[in-house]
Amino acid sequence: MTRSSLLWDAERREVSELLARLDSLHRQRIVLIEQKHRLLRQMVARIRNVSVESVSILEPLSQLEQEIEATIAYHQANCESRLLAESDIGRRILELRQWRAALTGSLS
Repeated sequence: MTRSSLLWDAERREVSELLARLDSLHRQRIVLIEQKHRLLRQMVARIRNVSVESVSILEPLSQLEQEIEATIAYHQANCESRLLAESDIGRRILELRQWRAALTGSLS
């Protein structure tokens, strides 16, 4: 074998190994996406208080993520308001927020 054919064989083996690695990573990525979708469906089912099967497998990941984020934001706001209402300073903050909202509403 000539030196150039040995180099060519080595390069082909290296490219073949890289392609195999790329294929493996692609398969792993698909598995992870499927797991993420399954977990998001479980979270949304919990939020909606329904079975996982009733959350459509066709619902896009982004839609499921938005629903989860909106629910978290809603509950955070409720917890914050309840905690603020427990103290004098907190109640004053809530009053100021209501006042600001009323002013903003009257300006629009």
